[in-house]
Amino acid sequence: MANNEPLISKIKTAFANKDFRKLKKIYDDLVNLILIEQNKMYVELAVVVYALSKMLTKPRYYKEKFEESMKAIEKAMEKIENEGINEKNVNELKETIKKTELIDRRFVLDMIIKGQLKTASLLYAKGLSLSATSKLTGIIKEEILSYAGKTMMFERIKEEKNVRKRLEIAKKLLLSD
Repeated sequence: MANNEPLISKIKTAFANKDFRKLKKIYDDLVNLILIEQNKMYVELAVVVYALSKMLTKPRYYKEKFEESMKAIEKAMEKIENEGINEKNVNELKETIKKTELIDRRFVLDMIIKGQLKTASLLYAKGLSLSATSKLTGIIKEEILSYAGKTMMFERIKEEKNVRKRLEIAKKLLLSD
């Protein structure tokens, strides 16, 4: 993927600064970009950003026992920054996140799976067809509907953006420093 180095740098910087709010903003921007581009790699990146933002909201990840794993995550992001956004590098980052989570497992669903479900449900709630959402995210339709219903995703979508506004957001995300 060309011209996405600033995006990875933003993600890496927000994570290094433990700025989960910035990661959440990047996640939201990626979801809007996915609605326009319908790019699977953006979906994978959004899932990773979601997981990273969730990690930073949990105080246990700041403990010493996670220090090495958090550095491994930063190193995996550096590799993406240096080599580019591609399936292999993003999958390596996802695996590093999963390994980190296994150190002190507390959830029924790991953060990557939850991120996939949330992203799929959000895309569907924002207007992407159920079939397109399922194909793009790899999540089966029934799971998307179930998660969206249980979390009342449709009711949480406050403002609708027209295509022009979505394009402005996408340009801002891709072209900013």
